[in-house]
Amino acid sequence: MLNHEYVQMRPLYEAMFLSSSTLAWLEGTNVDRSDFRLQEGLAGITRSMEEFIEMASKREIVSSDLPGSIFLVESLNCMTQLVDAKTREFLPMISTPLERPIGLLLDQIDTLTDRVEEILEAWQIGADPAGSARLTQAVSQIDSTKTEISEWRVSLEQFV
Repeated sequence: MLNHEYVQMRPLYEAMFLSSSTLAWLEGTNVDRSDFRLQEGLAGITRSMEEFIEMASKREIVSSDLPGSIFLVESLNCMTQLVDAKTREFLPMISTPLERPIGLLLDQIDTLTDRVEEILEAWQIGADPAGSARLTQAVSQIDSTKTEISEWRVSLEQFV
């Protein structure tokens, strides 16, 4: 029987595995260095990241080890940024028919990395009792009768 927490974090583990495999492909001189394999790896990373984001946004991920989960998400962000940078360096050597699709996958990974980073920031706030208390206090001071909504970052900076 699979651990429930593993099942919840599976997309994150898959994205990390695929990022690692893609980095190995980029750094290696394997006989099987097909551009299609690179595209397949990048597409797998995007699928796994999308699934993780969807599960996290629906609050379907409940971790008993929040600091450990935060570490994993930080690791994924580092890995995807490295995959992006190394693949963009490699892009001029990719066969012409795949250059554009791979570039689009990299753009998608950039966007997904930003969304994963937002999840990471939220989890970090949740793991910090003092920060969480400051945020709760800031939210309690918001005037709920106000009809004009200001940029949330500007409003939050006033309290933090």
